[in-house]
Amino acid sequence: RSDDPGNTITTAGHTLSGSLYFEGLGSYTMQDDILANGNLNHNNGTLNTNDNNISINSYSSQLNHTREINMGSSVITCSGNWSINDGTNMTLNAGTSHILISGYNFIGANKTYNDVTLNGAGYTNIYGSNIFNNVDNAGGGDIHFEASQTNIFNDLTGVAGDCSDLIEVDSKTAGIPSTISVASGAINFDYAQIQDLTASGGATFNANNCIDQGNNSGWNFTFLSGTDYYWIGGSGNWNDPAHWSLSSGGAPNASACIPTQLDNVFFDANSGLSFQMVSINANAYCHNMDWTGAANGRINGTSSLYVYGSITYIASNTLFHTGSLYFMADDIGNTIDFAGNTVQGNVYFNGSGQWQLLDDLTLDVADNKNLYFNSGTLTTNDFAIDCNSFSSNNEEVRVLNLGSSIVNVDTWYVWDGTNFTLNPGTSSITINSTNYFQGGGLDYYDVTM
Repeated sequence: RSDDPGNTITTAGHTLSGSLYFEGLGSYTMQDDILANGNLNHNNGTLNTNDNNISINSYSSQLNHTREINMGSSVITCSGNWSINDGTNMTLNAGTSHILISGYNFIGANKTYNDVTLNGAGYTNIYGSNIFNNVDNAGGGDIHFEASQTNIFNDLTGVAGDCSDLIEVDSKTAGIPSTISVASGAINFDYAQIQDLTASGGATFNANNCIDQGNNSGWNFTFLSGTDYYWIGGSGNWNDPAHWSLSSGGAPNASACIPTQLDNVFFDANSGLSFQMVSINANAYCHNMDWTGAANGRINGTSSLYVYGSITYIASNTLFHTGSLYFMADDIGNTIDFAGNTVQGNVYFNGSGQWQLLDDLTLDVADNKNLYFNSGTLTTNDFAIDCNSFSSNNEEVRVLNLGSSIVNVDTWYVWDGTNFTLNPGTSSITINSTNYFQGGGLDYYDVTM
């Protein structure tokens, strides 16, 4: 809390068990390394690292007081985040320093940095319009940039997934792009899903074996191609490459890949799934999913399943999967056939494409499972829908063709009817128990409460 200049910090090799707080107006110069189990909270004054290293949970600077950090050639290792929530009145002299973070957030406050390494295996959010010498995505996690911001790099490396785990690089706000700028050279992304990302500045931006999720510019895409995968070997986890073959009953694929959103997946008589289980133990992706021939096959798990095409079950299948099911197609001609099975998780329609029901769509009402119609066109083909709640609450383009379907819900919730076309036909909607109906100003046929 000192307001005086010339203060020093010497830890003599000891590990500090708690957090550090710099609250005074004075200046502090490190005489050796700082190793602390807590955070470094830099809320006031000047910190000179004096080329010494810092190892902490998170660096945090939240207030708009006058602050200065002179980093020299220090290595600053954060097991958590780098967080400057308010860069007003803050001077950051990066020198030749190196920041390593393993947390989820790099909140840069529009400052200039030297080298930053992202060690998080999950994802990292990068906030602000910052300038970097180099950012290395060593942890291999997804990168989400704050929307409407421009981050400038001398180099951006390590942005690479693999055929079993595509990395996501995008804007944090769908539909609102973020910009990355590099003046020269080549920036290479590999096995990535890229969305809402503008590449600028003069460098060549190569997206190899990547998927263009839309609203991108400045990229040279070499597109990942779709493959047919066949399940083999009986019970197992979806993300285990040993269960995916390129032929029915064949050997595991030599590339040790698992399906992506471009790939069709088949469960058939050679899958070994009679009364056996496919477990969705991590988020799973596919284009079309077809269980024809996999008599008595079962599916479980709590992670989400993203389907970018059609889905086909047979009557003898059993669905124990309680994770969310996302229909993500952006094209027409997709079909949905649960063959009389009850869906045990929430269902989301998030793509801009079209789907037709080939069977009743029944969700587990007893467990309060809901249908979220967020975008696209759904044609019921006169089949019934049963769910706890039908919800559609945005301004995305939506078309619902109900024909003569009987719809049973506890709640019908269309708060915003903008860009929602409802063709009610001779359908009947029954509101059970809650008697809550929010129609969004749309025209309906029969509604019973």
